[in-house]
Amino acid sequence: KAKEPHIGRVVSVERIVGTGATGEICHIVIDHMGKMPYWEGQSYGVIPPGINPKNGKPFTNRLYSIAS
Repeated sequence: KAKEPHIGRVVSVERIVGTGATGEICHIVIDHMGKMPYWEGQSYGVIPPGINPKNGKPFTNRLYSIAS
């Protein structure tokens, strides 16, 4: 569980695989105001705002890998 979540802002999302790809890979830029140190290869959990329409509960943590 996220005990001390940090609020960031998504600056851009760019799909980096072709339309025929079986999966989806995106380059996501997040403005964290320099308050979230990271190293390439780490994963960070992101909790999107809002309610999951499938179960009526807040969205849960999603893991994203960090690359350079």
